[in-house]
Amino acid sequence: MNADWSKFLGQTDLSNKLQENHYKHEASFGFRVFDPPTYLNDHLKAQQGVFTCQYEFGIVKSKKMSPICLKKYITNLEEEENSKEQARGLLGSLSEVTRRMDGIVLYEFKLPASKAYELLGSLDKLGINASTIFPTISGCVKTIFERTKVY
Repeated sequence: MNADWSKFLGQTDLSNKLQENHYKHEASFGFRVFDPPTYLNDHLKAQQGVFTCQYEFGIVKSKKMSPICLKKYITNLEEEENSKEQARGLLGSLSEVTRRMDGIVLYEFKLPASKAYELLGSLDKLGINASTIFPTISGCVKTIFERTKVY
């Protein structure tokens, strides 16, 4: 996931959007990326992970929260942007160039289970294994067992 994607909300964006949509009756959504504090959790520090938080804007207190899949949210935003640009005749313009510079937001990999050990071996060669993701004795032991199955 590209946590620096310009459509993810920052603190300023969040405040502005809250004020802008305060009295609207239709819900709109946004996501923010958080870097969790890692000083108390060695696993989080080793994994260098981030969290996403979904926000709903508008008068939605009386409505049940509708969680949205991050992949679907990104796809919808990209489709909206493309249709707006096509309507304005801007496809291939500076707007598209800027969006391309924003990069790919989310990668999804689907592999058959038969490729699991091949993937584990490739990741291990890159230095990603149970002992680097879970820096404890149990992570080291798990890496040893995984290596006996892979190599």
